[in-house]
Amino acid sequence: MIYNKRTKSLYMSYLKYLNFTIPKRLV
Repeated sequence: MIYNKRTKSLYMSYLKYLNFTIPKRLV
């Protein structure tokens, strides 16, 4: 799989989204 800047930025934003939502679900 080839990662370009856009893919990486989307992936990073997705990780931020997970980090922001998962703790709320656990609580």
